[in-house]
Amino acid sequence: FVSLFVVGCFVSFFFVANHLVAALRSALYCRLRYAVMNTSTLNNARARRSFRFSSRAFLVVLLALVGCFKNSIMVKADLSTHKYGMNERVELFVNKVGPYANPQETYGYYSLPWCHPEDGHKTNVKKSMSIGETLEGHALRSSGFHIFFGVSTPKAEVICTQILQKKEVEQFSKAVKERYFYQMYFDDLPVWGMVGEPKKNSASGQTSEYIFTKRRLSVGHNNGRIVEVNMTSDGLEPVEVGHQLSFSLTVTWTQTTKSFHNRFERYLDNEFFEHQIHWFSIFNSFMMVIFLCGLVALILIRALKRDYQKYERVE
Repeated sequence: FVSLFVVGCFVSFFFVANHLVAALRSALYCRLRYAVMNTSTLNNARARRSFRFSSRAFLVVLLALVGCFKNSIMVKADLSTHKYGMNERVELFVNKVGPYANPQETYGYYSLPWCHPEDGHKTNVKKSMSIGETLEGHALRSSGFHIFFGVSTPKAEVICTQILQKKEVEQFSKAVKERYFYQMYFDDLPVWGMVGEPKKNSASGQTSEYIFTKRRLSVGHNNGRIVEVNMTSDGLEPVEVGHQLSFSLTVTWTQTTKSFHNRFERYLDNEFFEHQIHWFSIFNSFMMVIFLCGLVALILIRALKRDYQKYERVE
């Protein structure tokens, strides 16, 4: 579906751009012809000025089209400047959860029965996403956590508490058994964490599920900009009916000398975040592109052949 959408957008843009260029060329040709036809009454200098004006107008329109296309592709984030002042609130967005063994299988963050701050749940603020984030299936929404630039919280701040019911225990247990991870975004930087982990009781030999309830967010900043984010999980609590969970968040801000423009380099390192190559998806997309290109070529060949036969009959 993504391949079909991308190819369709490319073909549509090609045809639209082709028609626009043809229209602009026709307008320029008409303007030039008008200037040449009136050379009997206008001097050559005026005709040349008319031609230069038309050429400049044509270039201005082309540059405007290129600028619009560039802006449509390079979509700025919601926080375009990424600059903050001291004590200014920085939004932490929750995104999705899914099994670690299959990163393509993802669900919304609150598909698991997490408790949530009232602020985040009531407002339900969704982040304005770019084209790339939409195609990747992100579902960013406000977490409601109160995080302020440069303000560390040495003591863990309790976000919310909940008493586990039977249905919630089943959902969390399934997520822990299948090694679910969660993903969040902080100033457009992704952070990951595990939902929990199973533990084996040495006495009984049975395996029980535990969930992480304490999260530590370490943020590095430089010149009013966030350049590095790390999240660690701790505080394992058993997933049992009637057990009360208290989720907390600790935020630590540290000054760093790292450059803001190089903050995404760590995510491009294979040792930090290694992706599994999905050869079947690549082959499927490649065959889809070939099929669509062949279909477009077949339509064009038939149209040209029909026009050629018509011209032959006329002659």
